[in-house]
Amino acid sequence: MKSKIILLVLGSSILAHTSCKKSTLTQDSQLKSNTLLVNQLSPGYSPNLIMTEQGFQDILNDISNTPAALQLISNTVTNPAKAALSVAPSPVSSLTDSQTSAKVKADGDRIYKTALQSFLFQNSDSSGIYRDKARDILLAWVNANNIATTHTPNESIYQGFYEGYSLIRAFIDTDSKTAIDNWFKKKYIVFKNTASRANNWETIRGWLMLNIGYILNDPAYITESKNIIYTHFDKDTRVDGASVDFLGRDAFAYHAYNLAFIGRILRIIAIHNGRIESSGLIYKRVTKWNSEVTGGTIAEQIKFWTPYIVDPANNVHLEFVNTEWAPDKTRSDYNKPYNAAGTYYALDQMVYAMKNQINAIYSIAAPNRTKYNSGLDYYLNSFGFTPEELSGTQVYLYADENYLKLGKALSPGNYTMTQLQALGITNDAISSVGVPDGMKITLYEHNNFTGASISLTKHTPILSAVSFNDKASSIKVEKL
Repeated sequence: MKSKIILLVLGSSILAHTSCKKSTLTQDSQLKSNTLLVNQLSPGYSPNLIMTEQGFQDILNDISNTPAALQLISNTVTNPAKAALSVAPSPVSSLTDSQTSAKVKADGDRIYKTALQSFLFQNSDSSGIYRDKARDILLAWVNANNIATTHTPNESIYQGFYEGYSLIRAFIDTDSKTAIDNWFKKKYIVFKNTASRANNWETIRGWLMLNIGYILNDPAYITESKNIIYTHFDKDTRVDGASVDFLGRDAFAYHAYNLAFIGRILRIIAIHNGRIESSGLIYKRVTKWNSEVTGGTIAEQIKFWTPYIVDPANNVHLEFVNTEWAPDKTRSDYNKPYNAAGTYYALDQMVYAMKNQINAIYSIAAPNRTKYNSGLDYYLNSFGFTPEELSGTQVYLYADENYLKLGKALSPGNYTMTQLQALGITNDAISSVGVPDGMKITLYEHNNFTGASISLTKHTPILSAVSFNDKASSIKVEKL
C-alpha cells in the first residue's frame, strides 16, 4: 500500500491525475483543489544528472515538511508539468534561427519539468503520465532526425533534454530507451569531432559529452569526456583567478557564463564519482596557463569574481571595453558597469559544489535570497556540499607583467640567488608574482636577503607599480 501525505498548498490549486493512459487524464476525486499529493520517501532512485540518492531523500523530506519547499515545487515543477501535458511537441531538424531555438528551449523545459515531476512523486498515480509525456516529447525530436551542430554554446539550450532524460531513462520501455540512446550517441560523435577551443565553447563541449556518458553509463564516453574537461581546465585560469573568457572578452558576463557550466560539471562528477573528485577539480591548480605557465584554480575564479559581486560600488568593471571580439562593441551592455544580479544564475549552479562559499557571497550581495525564493536551480543545488577549503602552499613567480612567462612555483623557504638560478629563475627577472591567500613572499634586491626588500601577501600583476620590477635576487616564502 503506497503511503501518501496530504499537505496544504498555499496559493493556486494543483490537480493530480490517476489514469494510467496517456490520452485520458481524469482528476483524482480524493484530492481537493487546494491540496497536493506528496509522497513519502520513495525507493525508486536512479542515478541522474541532478541529485544524489541522499539529495533525493533530503528533497522529498523538505517538500513533505516545509510549506515553502512545497510551494516552490508546485510553482516551478508541478504547474508547468501539468500545463505541458496538453501541449504537442514542436520538433525541428536543426538549429537555424531564434524561432527554432525557442522551440528547443520550450520542449526542453517541458521534458525536464514532466520528468522531474514524475521522479519526485513516483508514488502518485499520475507519475507514469508525466514520465510518458517526457518520453514522447523526446521521441518526437528523435523521429524528426534532430541533429547536433558544432556550435556548442547553441547546443547548451538542449539542457532540458539531457537532464530530463537522465531522470526517466531507468523507467521507460526498452524500445524507447534504445531509440533515444542512439540519438544521444549521434550527438556525442558530433561533439567528439568538434574542434577544441580555449574558452567556454570547450567547457560546454566537455559538459555535453559528460552528460551523455553518464546518461548512457558508458565508461569509454565518461573517460573520454573527462580527459577533454581536465585538459581544458588545465589552461583555463590565470593565477589570480581570471578566466580565459574574462580576459578574452573583458567581461564578467562571460566569466560567469563559463562558471555556470563548470558548476554543472562539478555536480555531475560529485553525483556519479563522489565529492572527493569534484573537490579535487575545484582546487586543482592549472599547470599550462599561457604556454606552460602555472596558473590558478576554479576556487580562485570565484574569489577573483567575488569583490565585483559583493561590493560593486568600489569594484566597478566596464564590460567588454577591451574585448578581442569586435561585435561585443555593439552590445547594449558594452562599456556599462557589470551587473552582478544578472549573473546570479552562475552562482546558482556553483552552489552545488561550493555551498558555503557561494552562500557567503549571497549573504552580502543578496541577504534576502533563500533557497525557497530564488528559483528551482538554486533550490535543487542547495542540497549539494561544501568542499574542504584549501589554502595556498606556494607562491608563483613570473618573468613578465600580468603573470606571463616563467610561472615557477616556490614552497615556503629561503632562496638565495644560487638556489633560484638552479630552479631556472634568472636574477633580476621577476615582473609579477602570484600570492594565494595565506601566503607571503618577500623579495630582496641583493643576494643572501640583503638590500631593499618588499613583502607581499596578495597577487601583484605589475611589480613596477610597487617599484620592484626586475630587482629580486633572493626570496623568502612563508605560510601565514
